[in-house]
Amino acid sequence: MTWFRDLKIASKLSTALAIVKRLAIGDTTRSFSACGADGVGELLNAMEATTESLGEVTRACQSLEAGRLDVEVRARFEHDELMRALAAVVAASQQVSRLVPEIAAGNPPAKIRPGSGADERMQALGMMVKRLTDIVIEVRGSAHNFRAGGVPVRTGGVGEAFEAHPAPRAGETQGDMS
Repeated sequence: MTWFRDLKIASKLSTALAIVKRLAIGDTTRSFSACGADGVGELLNAMEATTESLGEVTRACQSLEAGRLDVEVRARFEHDELMRALAAVVAASQQVSRLVPEIAAGNPPAKIRPGSGADERMQALGMMVKRLTDIVIEVRGSAHNFRAGGVPVRTGGVGEAFEAHPAPRAGETQGDMS
């Protein structure tokens, strides 16, 4: 009888080792059934719960990867750092998703606040809004000055040297003025 019990324990430990190896490489796809109430069985039951929990995180990440931002992520207990971090990623992605259409429609927010100093997406959006705002201000100023008549008009692209040309007079083109 002892050898049978030892064989059963060895089999459960072998299963536990295989599960841990799969989890270590990120494989949360395999499931297994509960294995009893002895010490090794309890270990396997805990590993099954771990696999299911990591599978939940994996599915949430896959939803984000597919562009679905309606993922609901909540911490499962007080010290659930993994789900808290994932919830922060979801919230930041949702914020970017709300801001981009507003910026594209010409309604940028007055200030974009990065979630942290390392939040490159929000920093990039903030820089884009600032540059677009500067361009709009410059274009409005140029249009105003042009309506006032005979003032310099900027030529060249963004980042190129400013080259001032007087505005053409009525009936005259820019080429006629040289």
